[in-house]
Amino acid sequence: MMLMDMLPPTQQVEYRLLHDARAIHDTASLRFENFETNGVSSWVLMVVTSSSRSGSATVPGAYIKADTGELITPPNADTVIVKEGTWKVIAAAPQAKPPTGNQYSWTESPAEEKRILFPEDYYSPFTHGGTILCRPESNPNSLAAFGRVHLLFSDWDKYVVPAFSVGERQPTLFEEATTKRGDASQLEQLLTQDNKLLAVLAFRTLMLAGLLAPNVFKAELGRADGQLLAIETYITLTNSGLQAGNQWLQELTSTVQSARDVQRIRPIALGAFAAGLFRSGDATILANSKLLLRTIRQRLGGLGVVIEKEPDLNLIFQKMDVQ
Repeated sequence: MMLMDMLPPTQQVEYRLLHDARAIHDTASLRFENFETNGVSSWVLMVVTSSSRSGSATVPGAYIKADTGELITPPNADTVIVKEGTWKVIAAAPQAKPPTGNQYSWTESPAEEKRILFPEDYYSPFTHGGTILCRPESNPNSLAAFGRVHLLFSDWDKYVVPAFSVGERQPTLFEEATTKRGDASQLEQLLTQDNKLLAVLAFRTLMLAGLLAPNVFKAELGRADGQLLAIETYITLTNSGLQAGNQWLQELTSTVQSARDVQRIRPIALGAFAAGLFRSGDATILANSKLLLRTIRQRLGGLGVVIEKEPDLNLIFQKMDVQ
């Protein structure tokens, strides 16, 4: 059980939404080279369980006078956020050196004091728990010591080992800058197998390399569902070459307009929310994400869905200011 499961229902919905949005962002941006040390795979897959104190604010050096109950704080002391808990290694690269022990503890500056927000500021597995892929350095005692941290959906842990095995055998297959047209057929085959992480990497590579055929894209939208569909929606919307009205956005819109139930629409909405949240600085991406969400809201209305009775979708529309 993650810490968010102990929160009141309304907070559970928000933290679950932010968890899923970050998992979409982190999975869509995963690259094998980020988990190498001197060219050798050194990834570690672990489950993080935060303590009940994690995420709370404290003032270092502050104390309460026993005789009066007065809170005494050191001069010029700043409030910090506590992050502490335990981890459990699920799997690791053969030559990786997972950290000894199983506990972490450090403090950070509050997010509101930062000029630039990172995925960790939107949802932190070290505050609320989660399954992460990382490259830790010795015994982690800070966020930086975990290396590049990617939050995964908890049931995607089974895809990690076989995906990295493919990456080690074919290190350039998922590098869009060097992907050749002859690689397209192999990447297309990966879209149809059971490993969803490989499907994500193949989909991203085909799109960014300009090798994603319209019929393949349409077939993938029809085949994918759930978390995979959400991630592929995110990749489509955050493609730097995406312009309003192009064929990819049109196909996503058509998929929404032809959907017959809310379960088909929900992952597309989640992918659009993640794109708008993490790429809000890009005006085109934000506009297209909101445009797709407006289409989703209209379709849900056509299906007779009461938005207020769908807490996650209702929160997405609120946060994205989609009426």
